[in-house]
Parts: sequence; structure tokens; C-alpha cells
Amino acid sequence: AVQTEFVVDSNFTAVSITPSTGSCSGVDTITCSLGTVAVGDVPIVTIVLNARTTPVLTGDLLTSHSVTVTSGSIDNNSGNDNAGVFTTVTP
Repeated sequence: AVQTEFVVDSNFTAVSITPSTGSCSGVDTITCSLGTVAVGDVPIVTIVLNARTTPVLTGDLLTSHSVTVTSGSIDNNSGNDNAGVFTTVTP
């Protein structure tokens, strides 16, 4: 079974969490249990966040988010188990 973990930056609150398969729970750390993922499958977890503050200028609120995927199965390519993105919130 595949699990993901997403840590919500303290500048944001999670509004909704929608996995394409499986289930998710959590507030500051969101954990999703996606079940068995076959080779080539691409499960998607959509997380909508709200900023806790409103930026005055573009770039005032810059944050990074990362996600880690784990599984109890043998993984021949552990190099693709982490991903990240930078987000700039605009006024």
C-alpha cells in the first residue's frame, strides 16, 4: 500500500483534500493512504490551501511544499519518491 505525507506550511490552512483513490486525513500534516498503485498508475491528491494572511505585494508570501511517498513494496526507483513545489501567493 502506498502512503503520502504532506506538511502544510504554517502560513496556510487546508481547505479541502481530494484523492483520486484511497483516503486522506490530517490538518497540519496530511496523510493519504492510496492503496495499491500499479506500475504506470498516477494517483492524484488535490489539496486546496488558503493563506492565513493576505500579501500586500506579489512575492510577500512565498512558501514551499513537499510530499513524500512510501510503500511496503520493493521500490526499484526511490529517486522519484519525493516532490516539491514553490508557491507565490499574489494579492
